[in-house]
Amino acid sequence: MFKITLRLYRSQFAAFIGFIPDPRNLSFRESLGLRIEELILLDYRAKLTPAQVFTWRNRPTTKRFAVTISLQVARALYAELQAHQLTPELQGLLCELDQELVNAGLTD
Repeated sequence: MFKITLRLYRSQFAAFIGFIPDPRNLSFRESLGLRIEELILLDYRAKLTPAQVFTWRNRPTTKRFAVTISLQVARALYAELQAHQLTPELQGLLCELDQELVNAGLTD
């Protein structure tokens, strides 16, 4: 499976995680009406451990750190971010994601 690496600030990672709803708060009935992009992102969020989130929460705010995501998650996130009004942190995430997809030759 192809993966890409994003270099994100702590605030961008927090915005990324906050952008995806917690799958534990969704019922099965609610999940039936979701688009495939939303389901891919929910699956990614469900696989994050509390230790990973805790580690990110304690990282310095002025330094970028690597996050490796699968191509499916990257494409789903790209589509979802383009469909919403974005905060500055999410806009920075979208720019980083766009650049990595272009560098990998994976944009249409």
